[in-house]
Amino acid sequence: MKDVNEINLEIERIHADIKLLEQSIDNLKNNHLAHMMKDIDRLNKILWAVCFGVFTQFIIVVRDFIIT
Repeated sequence: MKDVNEINLEIERIHADIKLLEQSIDNLKNNHLAHMMKDIDRLNKILWAVCFGVFTQFIIVVRDFIIT
């Protein structure tokens, strides 16, 4: 059976691990998520441009079938 000193030492280690986890989560939340949002916004713009190009080509094909 563990004595009180060993239990207190384990509790202190757990507290230190929790602090490190909190720091990592804070780093992810404040730094990495902002960069990910910027990348997602850029991908959305590219996706809309590609969709617009595909839709334009579809309209041209439909117009050519109607005219001929």
